[in-house]
Amino acid sequence: MAQHVRDDGSAAYDYVITDGRMVPPGEEQGFSERIIRLPHCQWFYTARELSPEPGPLPARADGHVTFGIANRGLKLNDAVLTLWAELMAQLPSARMRFIGWHTDGWRLRRHILATFAERGVAAERLDFLPGVEPDQVWDFYRTVDLTLDTFPSTAA
Repeated sequence: MAQHVRDDGSAAYDYVITDGRMVPPGEEQGFSERIIRLPHCQWFYTARELSPEPGPLPARADGHVTFGIANRGLKLNDAVLTLWAELMAQLPSARMRFIGWHTDGWRLRRHILATFAERGVAAERLDFLPGVEPDQVWDFYRTVDLTLDTFPSTAA
């Protein structure tokens, strides 16, 4: 966004640089700024090959739901952990799997375990898996039934 300062000292923006997905055509009325759409996607990466088939639902074979967490450790705030612990407390047979380099951090791991224990969730129901190469993360996703995301900062 291009910013300038109004006469009263407040900030103002002249443009929003976006794409056709973030601000679909016809949605311009929600903006005071001029919309400039880039011709391609907003993300700066090269898309990988199509992901492999997900495989069978693990809960059918395991007899319980397994939640997966692939978010960075710095996104695992107290509100998120408390909500997930309360979810697990409501589903006594469910399990949760964390994956990533942060799972080796004993300080974070102890905090996660303590938060869940305060809500009656046993440590044996939580798995901490080390990080893997990006092309191996699909194997992790095949071991969980549903992935959970963090808030307010989302995505891995």
